[in-house]
Amino acid sequence: MTADPLDTSIARLNEIYDKSIDTDDCKTALATQKELNKLHNLYKREKPIESNLNALKLKQELDAIAEHLRPLELAADEYPLSEVARIAAEMIRKGVDG
Repeated sequence: MTADPLDTSIARLNEIYDKSIDTDDCKTALATQKELNKLHNLYKREKPIESNLNALKLKQELDAIAEHLRPLELAADEYPLSEVARIAAEMIRKGVDG
């Protein structure tokens, strides 16, 4: 079985980091840690506050869509909003094409 390239890279970088720390080579240790952080996607992670704000914005957007579509009674209330939107889109397409 072939080793995963990402796992191999991380293992090699960890070895370099350990040797750098043992020899007090802070410059190499720091550069290695930065590369490990990139491989672990630490720089792209959202902060919890940003993530909560994004979730709130998405919920507000979905609520606004529901306010427009639900009164049209295109489907029963228990249907998910995505299905109501699909039905509305289908009706619009038929109206445009028909």
